[in-house]
Amino acid sequence: MKHSIFKKLSIGFVSLVCTSLLLLSVQFIHADTAENVYINDIGVDSAYPSAFFVQICTRDAQATGVGFTTTANGVNNTLTYAPTIIAGDCEKVYTWGFSYFGVEAGKTYSVVVQVTGSSTNYSESIIIPATQSATLTSSPSADSSGNLAVKVGDSITFTGSSATDSYSPVIQYWGAVLTCPTSLSATSFKCTAIATGNSDVQMIYYYKDDYDTIAYKSNIIKLSVSDSKPDLKVSSVTLDSSNYLTIQIKNEGNKDVESTTQGNTYIYIDDVLTWTYNWSTLSDKNFLKAGYTSTMQPQVLTGKHKIKVYVDATGLVTESDESDNTKEVTLGTDPVATYPDLKVSSVTLDSSNYLTIQIKNEGNKDVESTTQGNTYIYIDDVLTWTYNWSTLSDKNFLKAGYTSTMQPQ
Repeated sequence: MKHSIFKKLSIGFVSLVCTSLLLLSVQFIHADTAENVYINDIGVDSAYPSAFFVQICTRDAQATGVGFTTTANGVNNTLTYAPTIIAGDCEKVYTWGFSYFGVEAGKTYSVVVQVTGSSTNYSESIIIPATQSATLTSSPSADSSGNLAVKVGDSITFTGSSATDSYSPVIQYWGAVLTCPTSLSATSFKCTAIATGNSDVQMIYYYKDDYDTIAYKSNIIKLSVSDSKPDLKVSSVTLDSSNYLTIQIKNEGNKDVESTTQGNTYIYIDDVLTWTYNWSTLSDKNFLKAGYTSTMQPQVLTGKHKIKVYVDATGLVTESDESDNTKEVTLGTDPVATYPDLKVSSVTLDSSNYLTIQIKNEGNKDVESTTQGNTYIYIDDVLTWTYNWSTLSDKNFLKAGYTSTMQPQ
């Protein structure tokens, strides 16, 4: 036979769950003053949130073995409080659980308590508190609809939580796609996907009251497990400090590519297929292994170019994601234009009245030293001096940044 749980009212008892109760109406029907034992309160508290409490009090004399009957939803629960209640004191005792009475969370019931042998009773209208909530989360996280897609071999950590840590949590799942051998804590489990298929995962908290065991169930995470596959990805296409075209390729899947696969990687420069690599010729094949990366540096680039890299260009590998096999970027900068810039810097008379002419190349490129150029000098609009550069002893002005001086007369 199952027994009632009795608990003396005390200050500072450990709270299992905090529940807000709405008392809709209270009816007090006091016992005759000749009746020593009476009821002064009924309700639900946090000590035993799935049962009613009844507060039994005495007036002028102590009482032992007080019997009382609690009625809710048409169901009677008759119990006896065996210990002695001293005169002028009260004791809080608990009925059997809500499941015994068949009451439902969120609904209001009239609860009546009558002391055995008394002609009066005490009643209150009580809202049954909501069922204890529990929450299940996962890492990696499920989406907003509770869906979680993983691959065979992936690890998933499920963590449950409830408003109280006093309940005993159990992780429950359906189907042979998952195994959970590792308990990280009382409410956290590390699981491994071991086969393809679907499984619902739920955390259930079990609370045993005085009548039966109540299960508080969390939300459900809908697990979908797919087969493990490689996933070849062009991770990056950059220029290093020496302007080497640098390409990184990684297998982001959870399965190796067979090392003997005759796959190919193509590199296009400005839309022209410039480099083709058969994987069998590569010295670095790490990218074929799950989680590993390989680096390729085919050439130095000068100027600005559009680069496209295509791994598994001939489509020999079945992958979990085929969309990341290519990457296209623009690298480098346009070359700066280089030109000479010949300038007559100054025309003056020196201290001896020599006509002094300075010519400078202010450009960023030399003039070819063999150039058959000419310099003309007019005096009063008359062409007086002509110099072919091949005849000049000072040709420095042909070099970028340099100056030559002429003094014809």
